[in-house]
Amino acid sequence: MDNKQTRRGRQRGHTLPEVMIAGSLSFVISAAIMQTFLWAGRQSNLCSKIAWSQGEAMRTSGKLEGYIRNAKSVSAIDESQGNWVEVRFTNGASSRFTYYPTAPREGRIYLTRPNAPETLIAQGLTRIMTDSGYPTPMFTKINDRAIRVCYRVSEPTQSGTRSSDDQAYSACARFGVCLRNAPY
Repeated sequence: MDNKQTRRGRQRGHTLPEVMIAGSLSFVISAAIMQTFLWAGRQSNLCSKIAWSQGEAMRTSGKLEGYIRNAKSVSAIDESQGNWVEVRFTNGASSRFTYYPTAPREGRIYLTRPNAPETLIAQGLTRIMTDSGYPTPMFTKINDRAIRVCYRVSEPTQSGTRSSDDQAYSACARFGVCLRNAPY
C-alpha cells in the first residue's frame, strides 16, 4: 500500500519534457498572435493614410474644378513646365492658378486674383512622374475649352513632413475641366 501511494504522489506533477513542450507551444502561439496584432496595426495605419490621401485629392480637385469650370477662356498657360494657368471669366476678371513646389513633397497651388490676396487652394502636392521618370505638367491646355490638371497628394507623417516612400498610400488626381462659359 505504501508503495502505491508513493507512485501516485510522484505522478501529480508534470515531467520536464512536458513542461518544455507546453512552454514552446505557448511561445509559438503567443508569437503568432503578436505578429497578427502588429500586422493588423500596420494595415490599419496604411488604410488611414490611403483614406486621407484620397479624401484630400477629391477635396482639392473639387475646389479646382469649381473655379476653373466657371471660366470663359484660357488667357495664358505655362507651356514649358505647366506650373500655372490663367483663366478669364465672363465679367472680364482673370484669375491665375500657380503651383509652387516650396519644399520636397510640400507643393501648393494658389489662386491669385487682381486686387485680392492669394488664396491657398491645395497643399502637400507633388507632380505625377511618368514611367520614364519625368514629371508631368500640373496644368495642360487640351483645347480652347478644356484644361487638364494632374498632381499627387499624400498624408504627412507624424512629424508633419512628407514621407519619401509614400507610393503605397499617395493618391493621384488627374482630371479635365471644360470651361462652361467658353464660346462654341
